Amino acid sequence: MKLSTTFSITQYLFKKAILPKVIHGQEHCKRIATSVTNGVPKFLKVKGTEKDVFLKTLSTGFFSQYRGSFTMKNTIIVDDSAYKHVLNNPENVLLADSWSPNGGSANDTFLLGVLLPWLQ
Repeated sequence: MKLSTTFSITQYLFKKAILPKVIHGQEHCKRIATSVTNGVPKFLKVKGTEKDVFLKTLSTGFFSQYRGSFTMKNTIIVDDSAYKHVLNNPENVLLADSWSPNGGSANDTFLLGVLLPWLQ
């Protein structure tokens, strides 16, 4: 999910509370190049789509930019796709049901009913 969407959801969840120190979106993820043609890489796609696969990897220098403030012990990733986390420890990943702004999402209770109490 793009950083702008991730940030909006985080603001909604935390309301007047102090926001998490770091909020990332797909712009901070790794893509897997499957080939290069004329200097232009082609990236692995989600099966049946034209969407790039974005791997969210904590082990590839992610924490070095924060100079010890954040570690594997105090970081969680919330996502709806297990395959994006094949390189992460399971204890750092909270898998949620997929959510879409279309359809019955107005009745979605995951953010407030499950995620927020878990974070508290």
